[in-house]
Amino acid sequence: MTTNATAIPTSSAAPRESIFSLVLIGVGAVVLILLLLLFGGPDTLGKSAIGFDGLGVWLKHQGVQVPETPPRTKDSGWKNLLRIVPIYDNDLSDNNNEDLTGEERKLGSSAPRPLSLDNFEAKAASGPVLAVLPKWRTGFVSLGKAHPSLLIPEDKIDFYGESVARGKVVGLESLSLNGADGKPLGTATIYGLQVFGEEIEDYCEPLVSVDKRGAILAQCSDAGTNGESFFVLSDPDFLDNHGLALGDNAGLATKLIALTGAHAGGIYIDNKAGTGHQAASEGGEVPSSEEGEDTHQRSIADLSRFFVYPFSYVWAGLVMMMALASWRGMRRFGSAVEPVESSGASKRRTIEASGRILRLSGSESDLVAVHVQARLETLAGAILPARKANSDGELSDEVRIGRVLTRRSPPLARQFSDALEGVRDPSSADHQRFAALDLFERTLQEIWNEFGRSASSSRRDRR
Repeated sequence: MTTNATAIPTSSAAPRESIFSLVLIGVGAVVLILLLLLFGGPDTLGKSAIGFDGLGVWLKHQGVQVPETPPRTKDSGWKNLLRIVPIYDNDLSDNNNEDLTGEERKLGSSAPRPLSLDNFEAKAASGPVLAVLPKWRTGFVSLGKAHPSLLIPEDKIDFYGESVARGKVVGLESLSLNGADGKPLGTATIYGLQVFGEEIEDYCEPLVSVDKRGAILAQCSDAGTNGESFFVLSDPDFLDNHGLALGDNAGLATKLIALTGAHAGGIYIDNKAGTGHQAASEGGEVPSSEEGEDTHQRSIADLSRFFVYPFSYVWAGLVMMMALASWRGMRRFGSAVEPVESSGASKRRTIEASGRILRLSGSESDLVAVHVQARLETLAGAILPARKANSDGELSDEVRIGRVLTRRSPPLARQFSDALEGVRDPSSADHQRFAALDLFERTLQEIWNEFGRSASSSRRDRR
């Protein structure tokens, strides 16, 4: 006789599933945010309003070669490449960028990417460089709109002693640009135009000027500590993402870069505060062997390349996919349900526990009684039909077994009655009780054999 049990879900399963769903979604969101913050891209500042990523896209659209990584060898070195260096530090000679007044906490940093004078001169010594002076605090990026208070004060911008100047009224202006020969280059739309001071001509040669305002692009020779030469642009809005979106500034940007005459081999937009290469401080060239052997030192740190843009989006996608699959699987199949024991298994465990307690207590008679009762229940479940109520109430298993045996095998019925009486005799000693128990087991085995059951008397007890 087989007993089938159906698991009934508890009322707490649904709340547990809901809480688990919320926890899983929360963990996935936190991991995704951390990945985006850590590996969101190579240069978040370059993608902002004061960044220069848009310039690279525009130049590529114009057919100009714009490498993504700096050159590493002499043959493809800096000498044939114009390096545009956006400067996000208002004072290269000042190594202490701490905000002592709290002004930067309110309006944004004036040096979000500090650059030392040594690093800049190493860049200038490596090849043609177009330096772009700073203009905006980072508050311009966070607020998303221009305001005079977000401009770096003129007297706080120091670049080789050259000063900058702005108009008395700061606002959006349309300005005419002229070359060094006086020929017009076009009209620019700039907010708060920033030009060089009058002393620029003492150090550099102006290449582009604004009518009645001053020079914006100049070539400086022997300006550095070691006599470095470079080009310098006073206002970043001619080239940055914010400025390129205004008026015809994108077209003028191409003209301004062309005036340097140093972009034939391509243009590299340097968004790094350092030299851009380990050997730049030694001239900007990486030594290569005469046999063409790559001398770049490999290390375990090279694996970090697989966790930066654009691979960061792949990892973020995998995290999102795993979170979605886990959530969907949980919603479809639910939380794990603990297996429910059948009634037979539960009864067996109860008997085993009771037997252990009785053995520990030393009550042999009670232990035998429990065993006999369990054996009778097992025999009754196998050879008797389902119980039916009668006028005298429900009959015990031994009475019903005795009636069946009396009708079908009277000798076996008398043997069953004697064996049951002997095993239940309270006056028997322990050795007599166990001898009677052996007779009782042999009688049950005969009943199993008589009614065609398996000869294994304890088979059903092990179900």
